[in-house]
Amino acid sequence: MARALSRNTRLPPSGVTLLQDLVHQRTSLYFKDAQSDIFLGKLSPLVLERGFDSLLDYYYLLKYDSGPADEWRKLFDALTVQE
Repeated sequence: MARALSRNTRLPPSGVTLLQDLVHQRTSLYFKDAQSDIFLGKLSPLVLERGFDSLLDYYYLLKYDSGPADEWRKLFDALTVQE
């Protein structure tokens, strides 16, 4: 059975906006509020792969860890359509 983020480990709407803004600042990818479910659905596997139980932990990694360059590449790949 695949592990999934539980409802209580998700970010509140203001936290989702913080994460969307950070991604937009670093990658120029923009997700409208109406697309937040798609955005979070694409990020959740990365969060779980890292062993985190919450999107907030992942946000802190992206925001404050000085060496997640590989993580940003994975995030970009997850959020974009590969052709």
